[in-house]
Amino acid sequence: MLVYLKARIPFITLRTDERDRALELLRSLAAELGIPIFHHTLSQGTRDIVTSRTVSEDRSVAGALDYASQQILQRQRGAFFPDSILDPRGLDVMHALSWSALFFRGRYDITTSATVVYEFNRDFRADYVNLNTTFGVRMFWR
Repeated sequence: MLVYLKARIPFITLRTDERDRALELLRSLAAELGIPIFHHTLSQGTRDIVTSRTVSEDRSVAGALDYASQQILQRQRGAFFPDSILDPRGLDVMHALSWSALFFRGRYDITTSATVVYEFNRDFRADYVNLNTTFGVRMFWR
């Protein structure tokens, strides 16, 4: 378990009959490494392993995965830095809208596309927009 946590693997599934022993092992590893570890149960939701504080009351597996993905995004590009160094170029959310078309005109195939990407920066510094367009023509010899 220590190897997985040191490797900064963001999501580990542990299935055991010795729940209390596994939680105590994770508690001691969290204290030793100084990193936050959360566990999920269908009866209690997602909880902090050290403080036993409920961090998400959603008891579904989908809710636990949603909380985990939020935590990964908040830790810059999915990397878990124990010293909480902020990466100013880290992305939070990118929304993309794409359009493409193919037209047949006699001996020609005409392709065109456009993609707009909007990046929301979590630090409220600057949001960025990127526009990418393409145009192509292919001619067939008969």
